[in-house]
Amino acid sequence: MGLPVLKKDATSPPPAFAACAAPEQGFQRQLHPDPLEIRAALVALRARFGPLCGPENLGRLELAMAEVLNNIVEHAAPDGGWPRQGARIRLSVVVRGESLCCLVCDEGEAAPEGCFERAALPAGLPEGGFGLYLLGTLAERVRYRRVEHRNVLMFCLGRGEARAA
Repeated sequence: MGLPVLKKDATSPPPAFAACAAPEQGFQRQLHPDPLEIRAALVALRARFGPLCGPENLGRLELAMAEVLNNIVEHAAPDGGWPRQGARIRLSVVVRGESLCCLVCDEGEAAPEGCFERAALPAGLPEGGFGLYLLGTLAERVRYRRVEHRNVLMFCLGRGEARAA
């Protein structure tokens, strides 16, 4: 089995992501690129989708989202600081059939060219470099594009069997 392929897609999002903007169907947050705000959003995300996902899939959702959000904080800011005061990360997750579709937008620097082409396990790195590999391993579909001054990352995760309420 080969490594998952992450595609950088400059076209419109696939139909599976079309419903990701519907706030009444899922979870939405706007947060500052701050580790404490990210942790609070992850706790709220877990609470929202806990009743809909098995524990394994809920853990996959939390891990994937934590990797994405922490990478934004660590790597999307030019020179270690955000481009402007009040910069926000926008997060949306909705149930779409048996998948959780996630949309993350930020106002940071563009992702490096080709970083979403193919995520391979980094070799020889003492720390870091595993975020894209983990995302590609956890997610069913990953799409990235730059829209004006924003990064737009979309991915879906299976939610598995719904637990009895």
